[in-house]
Amino acid sequence: MNEPKTIYAGDKVEWTESNSDYLASAGWTYKARIINSAGKFDIDSVANGDDHDVTLTPAITATYTAGKYMMQPYYQHTDGTKQYQPRFEIEVFPDLVAATTYDYRSHARTVLEALEAAIESRATKAQMSISISTPQGSRALQYLTLEELIKAKEYYQGLVNYEEEKNLIDAGQSPGGRVLIQFE
Repeated sequence: MNEPKTIYAGDKVEWTESNSDYLASAGWTYKARIINSAGKFDIDSVANGDDHDVTLTPAITATYTAGKYMMQPYYQHTDGTKQYQPRFEIEVFPDLVAATTYDYRSHARTVLEALEAAIESRATKAQMSISISTPQGSRALQYLTLEELIKAKEYYQGLVNYEEEKNLIDAGQSPGGRVLIQFE
């Protein structure tokens, strides 16, 4: 499977699917659905001999809303038979050149900043209305005690630290810190 794991809105995306079990010349068409709670996109291919060529034009991907989606690829035969392939997560990134504003923060970063502001008594109404999961269920920050806010801050700080380390690794940089090695 050659599907991209990321798509940038407004970019041209092309790939070819080759599968000897589902030849285009034998009546099979490669298709996919990209879906999340906010919307869906359907992808079709064009036969190229036995292969399936997929082209998403900039005009098509410009309509994609940024976020994480589930992608369900499948082959459909001219008789209507569908053969589903393994599904996977795909992420659509916004076109920052076309954007006028963009909140780049992750969910964890947004919540951490709200928790810090609540602890320091400077949180906005919007920040205080953010809900997080607690042992007592989902609760807005405005209903948490100072002790609960501090405990939640520690948890979300750990998530943000993990994200930052992952971003450094993905960028080919060292995350710093210690590396523990165990010899057996």
